[in-house]
Amino acid sequence: MLESVSDRSYLQDGQILVNKEKCIGCKMCIAACPYGARSFNPESKVVEKCTLCRHLQEVDEKPACVKACCAGARFFGDIDDPESDVSKAIAAAGPENVHSMPDVGNKPTVRYILHKKTGEWQVKPPKML
Repeated sequence: MLESVSDRSYLQDGQILVNKEKCIGCKMCIAACPYGARSFNPESKVVEKCTLCRHLQEVDEKPACVKACCAGARFFGDIDDPESDVSKAIAAAGPENVHSMPDVGNKPTVRYILHKKTGEWQVKPPKML
């Protein structure tokens, strides 16, 4: 599924991506991002953000951060598939320990598992500059 978010960003399978060919480097999307997830690349003069290694997903591989996590603390998959690793991890953690960033109209799909014994979830994340 592909939807337009702006003329320089687009939504594909629930993930907002930057169209680097249309990006003019104005940085307005950096200011607008409620999560501070974008950064400016001074070499290419475009805005970038994590793509969850879309190039790996396209060949049925997991994102590099998931594959490289030595603690096995990162999961990736279809949250709607009860047999996926991510669904099993979320179910095992219990709903009181599963969090997401605030929904500001973009329906966030990333989940964070944080047990109360480990730390306290910030309901309102700090503003990024």
